Amino acid sequence: MANGPDVNVFSELASDALNLEYSGQTVAAGALYDLIRQQYANSENADLAAQAKETLANSDKRLGLLGKPFAVTGTTMSGEPLDTASLEGKVVLVDFWATWCGPCRAEFPNMKEAYAKYKDKGFEIIGVNLDDTKQQAAAYLEKEPLPWTNIRSENPTKRAFRIPMPCRLASKRFHSWCSSARTAMWLPCIRGVSNWIASCRSCWATRRRQPRRATRLQMLARLRLVMRRPRRRPLRWNRRLN
Repeated sequence: MANGPDVNVFSELASDALNLEYSGQTVAAGALYDLIRQQYANSENADLAAQAKETLANSDKRLGLLGKPFAVTGTTMSGEPLDTASLEGKVVLVDFWATWCGPCRAEFPNMKEAYAKYKDKGFEIIGVNLDDTKQQAAAYLEKEPLPWTNIRSENPTKRAFRIPMPCRLASKRFHSWCSSARTAMWLPCIRGVSNWIASCRSCWATRRRQPRRATRLQMLARLRLVMRRPRRRPLRWNRRLN
């Protein structure tokens, strides 16, 4: 496994580029990806070069989907193939979720409310379950049924979006339907559906997939807390203390 200063710098660059990309700053993210391409894609470190090429390939797929339609394939929980024809012309929200993802489950009530309100106006949700086994998802759905279609999929789009990392994607038409949406894959415009990046970070911290990132977030939170504290006035020694 590759290690060393170059790998650490690469990891930081890739992480910053991903955060910029998912916050809507695609131009700045593209600049960092170009830097990764120049500095690491042809590195003498074979493992590092492989990581860089995979990162760039996935970023190209993600950025290439901006404002364009994307395909979702898979089988429903009952074993039937997803009927993509029924989604034609509709506003589609694709929700990658898992039973172990607390933020995902916390958003279901808000999603149910939005679905009930807009389903008759051409709004549809497709849930893509990311659990290790189908039985885990089936057991959860038996206790907490979801009114929209849920599928199991091995679509390569999951890998491009660094999933299993639960997230929500929107169709191109959703972008025009929600005037406040920043990109075709961004959903803070639905009231009650939080920014999925925050959900992902919570999942990472919970599953300890990336403890280093969680530590950095904790440090930033502490720094903000310290900066908000009022400055203490210097003690005036010429004033008597009772």
